[in-house]
Amino acid sequence: MLVPMLLIIPLFWFMIIRPEKRKQAEAKALLAGMKKSDHVVTAGGIKGVISKVDRDNDEVTMIIDESTGTKMRVSTGSVIRIETGDSDGDKKK
Repeated sequence: MLVPMLLIIPLFWFMIIRPEKRKQAEAKALLAGMKKSDHVVTAGGIKGVISKVDRDNDEVTMIIDESTGTKMRVSTGSVIRIETGDSDGDKKK
């Protein structure tokens, strides 16, 4: 009974804990690399362009409507993705 338990622990580590730690490290690097003029998407699906990053208060100010200059402040943790400009999805619509 001890041998199966000793086999389950490393399996659990490689299948669950290790990938989760990798995801957390990637998210931390994403938040650390945010800068002005990055196109981002929040957890709520709001897309915008970063106009200011306030690391002391963990806030990001982003422009969500360029025609009216509408800005929104969100916490840095709500940013889930930085979009790159090389996708053709918006150009084809």
